[in-house]
Amino acid sequence: MLNKELVGYRVSYGVLVVKKYNVIEVFKESLWLASTTYLLDLSEYLLEAYEASTVYIRNYPLNIEDYTSTPSPEVIVPTNIVDEEELMIALELIDKRFLTPKVVFINRDESIPFDSIDYLYLYDKAIEVFYKLAYKLLRPLLAPGANEYLVAVFENAKTAILEGNRNNVRIPLTKKFRTRFMAHTHPSGMCIPSHKDIESITRLLMDGGFGEVIISPTCSIAVYRRGMFISEDYEKMIIMARKIYKAKNLVDVLRILANSQKELKSVKIINI
Repeated sequence: MLNKELVGYRVSYGVLVVKKYNVIEVFKESLWLASTTYLLDLSEYLLEAYEASTVYIRNYPLNIEDYTSTPSPEVIVPTNIVDEEELMIALELIDKRFLTPKVVFINRDESIPFDSIDYLYLYDKAIEVFYKLAYKLLRPLLAPGANEYLVAVFENAKTAILEGNRNNVRIPLTKKFRTRFMAHTHPSGMCIPSHKDIESITRLLMDGGFGEVIISPTCSIAVYRRGMFISEDYEKMIIMARKIYKAKNLVDVLRILANSQKELKSVKIINI
C-alpha cells in the first residue's frame, strides 16, 4: 500500500515523486520480482552447495497475470550429493511471504521433466518484467530538460521513485533491505551508461542486486547478471568504467561496451 504519511512529495503525471527516501508502493510486478529473486537466491545456493551444473524450475508463474498468493515451485537439483544441513541453510534464505519452494534431488544422469526451465532463464525474464514496470513509471518523467529519476525495487517488493537533479540521481543506502533492481532516466541524451553508471551497477551486483536499466527518450539499455556475479567480472566491470571515463567520444564508448560484453561471463549488456 502507498504510504500516505510522506514529507516533501508531489504528484507528477499521476506518479508519486519524492526528494527523500520514503516512498513506498507495491505493484504486482514487484511482488513477482521479489518472489523470483528469492527463488534465484535459492537456486544459486543449491547450485554451489551441491556442485550441480545447473538447476531447473517447475510450476512457477512466468506470466505476471498468473501470479497470485505465494508460488510453490519445484527446484530440481541434479546431483550425487544430498546434504540435509545444506538444504536447511538454503531454505533459510527464503522469505516465506513471497515463496514456498520444494527442492527435489535427482541423479545427474536422470531425465529432467519436460516442463522444467533452466533457472538462468529467470534472470532474462526478471529484467524484462522490471523494465516494463520501470518504463511505465518513468516514461512520463522523460520531458526534455527534466531532472533524472530513479525507480528501485527492494527485496521486500516495495518500490521507490526518486527525483535527482539534471545530471544524476542516487538512492540512499539502507541496511533494512537490499535493492534488487534499479532504473534511471537519461532525459536529454542517449541511454549509453557513463562510468559512474557502471560503477553504480557494479556495486548493485556486488550487493546481491540483479541489474539496472537506463531509459532515455530514444532507447533503453539493461546491464544485469545472469547467474552468480563472479569476482573476475567485478574486475572487468571496474576496468570498463575506467575505460569509459577516458573515452574521447561516443564511438569509443560503444566499442568499449561491445568488447566488454564479449569478455563478461556472468553479466549481460543488452538493448531492451
